[in-house]
Amino acid sequence: MRAKNFRPIKLFIILLAFTALLMACSAPESSQVVEVEREVTRIVEGTPVVETVVEEVEVTRIVEVPAEVPTAEAEEIPLVYGDLPRNETFIVASQAPNNDIWDSFNNFQTSTFNNATGYQNMATEVPFIEWNGVIYPWLAQGWEYNEDGTEMTLTITEGVNWNDGEPLTIDDWLFTLQYAKDNADKGILYATFLSDVEWAANGDNQIVFTLPETNFRFHQAFVADISFAFTPVPQHIWEGQDPVTFTNPDAIGSGPYRLVSTSNDTRTVIWERRDDYWNPDAMPAPRYQVWLKRPEPDVAVFEWENNSYDLGRMPGQMTTRMVQANPALELLVHQDPCPRGLVFNVDSGPLADPAFRQAMSLLMDRTKVANLANVPGYVSPVLWPNPGVIDENFYDPAAAESFNVTTFDPVMAAQILDDAGYALVDGQRLDLEGNPISLDALYIDVGNPAWTVWAWLLSEQAQLLGIEINPRLLDIPTFFTVGPQGEFDILFRWFCTRPSDPLGGMYAGLHSDLLVPIGESSGGIPGRYTNPEMDALIDQIRAGDPSDPAIQDLFRQAYALWAEDKPYIPLYSENEGVMFNNKYWTGLEVGQPWVHWGNHFRQMLTYIEPTQ
Repeated sequence: MRAKNFRPIKLFIILLAFTALLMACSAPESSQVVEVEREVTRIVEGTPVVETVVEEVEVTRIVEVPAEVPTAEAEEIPLVYGDLPRNETFIVASQAPNNDIWDSFNNFQTSTFNNATGYQNMATEVPFIEWNGVIYPWLAQGWEYNEDGTEMTLTITEGVNWNDGEPLTIDDWLFTLQYAKDNADKGILYATFLSDVEWAANGDNQIVFTLPETNFRFHQAFVADISFAFTPVPQHIWEGQDPVTFTNPDAIGSGPYRLVSTSNDTRTVIWERRDDYWNPDAMPAPRYQVWLKRPEPDVAVFEWENNSYDLGRMPGQMTTRMVQANPALELLVHQDPCPRGLVFNVDSGPLADPAFRQAMSLLMDRTKVANLANVPGYVSPVLWPNPGVIDENFYDPAAAESFNVTTFDPVMAAQILDDAGYALVDGQRLDLEGNPISLDALYIDVGNPAWTVWAWLLSEQAQLLGIEINPRLLDIPTFFTVGPQGEFDILFRWFCTRPSDPLGGMYAGLHSDLLVPIGESSGGIPGRYTNPEMDALIDQIRAGDPSDPAIQDLFRQAYALWAEDKPYIPLYSENEGVMFNNKYWTGLEVGQPWVHWGNHFRQMLTYIEPTQ
């Protein structure tokens, strides 16, 4: 008798069939016949025998088909300001929110000389840009002096054109030089340096300047070390125009952008890159740029979080929240090249007295002001109008200590006022004519608390000594008008000085040859200061080479006189924090030495690239 082991075989076949059925429901299949070996147990003559048999079995093979991966839909690029693709548009939220001039593009006038529209920043260009001792050529290539410094040859860049397509030639240069000289009496910028200077063209790319005396600094008028410099304007646009009233409505300049639209109502200016830009190697990446008035910080913060802006300032106390809310945002910290300070109007009552100015300086708590600056912890009081370490070739630390350049000491201030005859009567400090002292302190608000709080701190300390100081907030155009015209008592200001030659930013503006009556625009430091001893030192320094040890000794003498007289005082050196949005654009990094509020923005553009 034979008994077969069928149950395991049946179970195996059932499972195989069930599995095949399940797989058939989900994937394509194919069938083929294969030979399969299996073991069978038989009973032979009462003894179990295991045999191997070969059977043909039809096998259904499941064909694996790779699953289709759903393709991600491309992110829809929003349109902004009408029909501008956001990923082709670089948007700057102006750091000067009080600027109300958006339809004038005239760099000769302080009242229209603004950097909120982008015109100065990228639509115009300068002969040279300097930063940290490095000079970058733009509209000019170099200069050379003769042996005694009475002649300078300027080599201009050839092949340049204006953004209306017209060529920029040596004729535009010659026209602008004469135009500035002829209108210097109107108080326009970049004109006084041409007094008694003659010039003539040498071929198509050189201008030879004949100077009235030795001057190895004449080239500095063409170098934008901080914000701007003398630069040519198009003769076909400016000829016959008044530099005081002409607005240059089409914003003609040599830069890579042309004006699309501007609105005083919305405080918005739109620019489009031009394909015929003369310098293709420096062609910027953004096709469009929008420069606009930044809303108040509590509104602007939401615009930043929504990627509405790419570059601009915001108060330091808000930046932490902004970065946390939008990972694309980054705070770029860099050293601001222009320390802040206060100018005293020496034509204004008691401020004519150096002793009174000394007392005002002692009432200024610079450390407290610095700690409220835009980037707290990066700011410190300074002994001179330069950031960085003091250079004893040009400055005298002993004089800084002796004359309390940055000292805060209200007790000493009260003693100086008493000794100088400013009596305290019934809680009021009287001037030398017996009148209560009342002064105005003028400032602007750009979203940085330190720019405003100094006036209130000074007012608070002065009130304790019986002096009334009234803080007054001005809009940007008014500020840049009343300052040069001398219509102030105490004026907030920034001082931009070449560390390797502090004559221009620190002393030259104090010379009496720039002194004009109040109500007329001054080309110098506007406090109407005059001192024959300072004039003599400035004249000698002007005539020499700043690397000459004898000239450096004169610099130190001028510093000591400045520290004693205090025509203006330094407050603090600020490291600026600028918000940058990496959502659509990249390339800017912490530590790069550029600032966007002047012509150096043109250099920043060479770094900016689209975010991939």
